[in-house]
Amino acid sequence: MKRVKSTPQDEIILADENANPVERSSSATKLLSDGYGKVVVPVLEQWFEHRESILREDAVSLLLASLGHEKYVDKAIKILHSDTDYVVRHDAARGLAKFCVDFIEGKKYENQINKELLLALVQDNEPYVQKECYKGLCRIITGKNLKEDKDSFDLNQDVNWNLLQPYLDKYGLRKPV
Repeated sequence: MKRVKSTPQDEIILADENANPVERSSSATKLLSDGYGKVVVPVLEQWFEHRESILREDAVSLLLASLGHEKYVDKAIKILHSDTDYVVRHDAARGLAKFCVDFIEGKKYENQINKELLLALVQDNEPYVQKECYKGLCRIITGKNLKEDKDSFDLNQDVNWNLLQPYLDKYGLRKPV
């Protein structure tokens, strides 16, 4: 394989638990872009449980959203509902929606992903996560990206509950009060 973005040093950094997490993340991305998936994927699999949030984010973003590996759907769903870092939960929501829309394999999971995004939308207290769940649902349901005109997000003002009502009914969920 010809290296374009990565160097042999990136392989060393990727595997080094003591290396800076940002540098490890960068090395993973460069190696993947150069076709070194066999080197990177086993490391990314370990990052789902990593203490560093940026590496947990990368596990979801790269394995599910970028590479479309369907075997990581359940891990991404677990992260969506239980990670302590709201940024990681946000990236799990984005990764699940992107996988569902952008990959043929994702279509098999559309029902499950819709349910989990809707569940997170009504249960997660972090507006940043709620907004990403809603954006993902809109993209899956309508095929269109949600127009963003502000940074804040309010479940009562910013969500088209009429669009989501059939899904709330289907999954036995209720709009938050």
